[in-house]
Amino acid sequence: MLTPEHIAALRDRAGQITDPVVEFLIADIADRVAEAGQLTSTAAYEVWKLQKLGMSQKQLKKELQKRLKVSSGRLELLLTQAAETGYNFDLKRFPSADAIAFEDNTALQQILDAAIKQAQEDFTNLTQTMGFVGPDDKVRELTEAYQHACDYAFEKITTGAQDYSSAVRDATKGLAEKGILSLDYVSGVHRSLEAATRLNMMSGLGIMTERITQQNHDLLGCDGWEISAHMGSAPDHEPIQGKQYSDEEYTRLNNSLVRRIGTLNCGHSAMPIILGVNEPQYTDEELEEMRRKNEEGVTYNGKHYTLYEAEQRQHKLERAIRERKHRILIDEHLGDKDKLQTDQIRLQLLKQEYSRFSKAAGLPTQYERMEVAGFTWKHGKAAERVATEQAAANAEAMKFFGVNSRDDLKSVVKRSTIKTKAGFACFPDGDILNKSVKNVRPLELHFDVAMHGSPTSVGFGTTETNMSARTLAAIIRHSKGYKGQKIRLLSCNTGRNVGHNYCFAEELANALGVEVIAPNDVLYISPMGQLQVGDDGSGEFVIFKPNQRRRIK
Repeated sequence: MLTPEHIAALRDRAGQITDPVVEFLIADIADRVAEAGQLTSTAAYEVWKLQKLGMSQKQLKKELQKRLKVSSGRLELLLTQAAETGYNFDLKRFPSADAIAFEDNTALQQILDAAIKQAQEDFTNLTQTMGFVGPDDKVRELTEAYQHACDYAFEKITTGAQDYSSAVRDATKGLAEKGILSLDYVSGVHRSLEAATRLNMMSGLGIMTERITQQNHDLLGCDGWEISAHMGSAPDHEPIQGKQYSDEEYTRLNNSLVRRIGTLNCGHSAMPIILGVNEPQYTDEELEEMRRKNEEGVTYNGKHYTLYEAEQRQHKLERAIRERKHRILIDEHLGDKDKLQTDQIRLQLLKQEYSRFSKAAGLPTQYERMEVAGFTWKHGKAAERVATEQAAANAEAMKFFGVNSRDDLKSVVKRSTIKTKAGFACFPDGDILNKSVKNVRPLELHFDVAMHGSPTSVGFGTTETNMSARTLAAIIRHSKGYKGQKIRLLSCNTGRNVGHNYCFAEELANALGVEVIAPNDVLYISPMGQLQVGDDGSGEFVIFKPNQRRRIK
C-alpha cells in the first residue's frame, strides 16, 4: 500500500507532469496575441495570420510533441516509483515471508507495464482536446482559440475600440484566469489540464496499487485489510480510518462508499493483514485523539476550520499562487506593465497569507507545490520588490479586526475627502490606496465610500479606528454627489458579522436608511482599481438592507 504521506507527495508530482506543455502554450499564445495586436492593416494581418496561424500549426504540433515526450517520461517514472514503494511497504509488514524482489516479480511488472501504457494513452487523449477560454468567455479548441484571441486583439485595436494593452489583456484574460483546459465534449466538464491530469493519474495509480496490494495479499496468505489513518481526515472517511476488516467486510464497506478506498484522491489506502496476527497501527484512543484534534482545528481571523478544512484552504491558496505565477508570465510576454505590477502585488499578498495561515493552522509550508515552470527566483524577487509598499498598506488594514465602534472624535482630523469616480475616499495622507481607489469602476446606482475598516468601525483618514456608523452616515448625507443612492463600502471586513452582533455595514444601512454592500473579508484594491475580497478571492460583497433583522422599533 501507499501511506498518506506517499499519496500526498504523488498528488503534488502528478499535477506537475503537465508543466512543460502548459509553460510552452502559455508563452506561445501570449506572444502571438501580442504580435497580432501590433499589426495596423487588415492586409498585413491576413498575411500574418496565414503564416503564423496557418502554416505554423505543424510547427506547433512538433513543439508540443517534444514537451509531451518529457511529460510522458515523468509519468512513467512516477508510476514506477509508486509501484516499488507500495510493494516494498507491504512486504515490510511480513519480514518472515519469502519475498520476490520488485524487479524480479514478473506478475507485478506486467501490472506496472499495463498501468504505464494506459496512463500514457489517457494523457495523450487529454492533450489532444486542449483549449482555453476566449475573450467572449466561450471555451474553444486550441487552434480555434488561438485564432479567436488574435482576431479579437487586432479588431479592437485597429477600430480604436480599445488601446493595445486593454485589447491584448482582454484577449488573454481567459487564459490567465483558467489556464490551458482539457475539453470533455461528452460530459461538458472542462478542467484545467493540470487538474485533469492529476485526477486521471491518481485514479490510474489507485487501480495499479490496488492490484499490486491484492497480489501481496494473496501471496502472503492474508485474510483482511487495515485502512490507513492520518490527521485531518475527510468527514466521510474519518469513522472508518485506522480500523481492520475481514476480506468480506472490507469489500462490502468499500463498495458502499461514494469515494472508494484505493482511488488515492481521498488520501487513504488499505494494507493487507492477517487478522489476529498483525496488530493495528493505531489504538482506539489514538484514533479518537485524531478525530478530536481534527474537530478542534484552528480559528483564524474569526473563522473556525477543522484540520481537514484547513488543509483544503491551504491547497486552495497554493493553487491561487500557481495561477498568479502563470498570470505574471503572461503579463511579461504581453508587455503589460500595469497588469504585471498588479499580479506581482497579488502574488506577494497571497504568499504572505499562505505563510500566516499555515503557521496559524500548524501546517507545514509546501513551497514545492507552488512551483511553476518558467517562473524563476528573479520573478519572485521582482514581485517582492514591487509589492512592498502595497503590502504594507494592506497589513495596516489587518490591524482593524475586533475593535469597537465608538467614535474617537479627537483623532478625526479636519480634512477634505478625496473624490473618486462614484463617491469619496478617506485613506491616510500618503497611503497608496488613495491612488488605487480612483481607478475603481463605478457600480450602477451606488455611492462609493472608501477607507480602512473593521467589522465594527472605520478609520476616517487614519489607520486607527475612530468612527462609528452613525457618524459616517452624517458625513455621507452631507457629501457632494450623494442623493440617497445605495452605498458600496470599499472598506475591509465591514460586511463581516462577529458572532450574532451587528457588523458595521448593517449599522450603516440602519443609520442611512438605504441598502449597503460591503466586503466580508480583507478587501484588496489593485493599482488598476480591480477589487478582490479575501486573500484567495473566496470572500464576497454582502448586501445589508435597512432594519433587515427588525431590531429597530
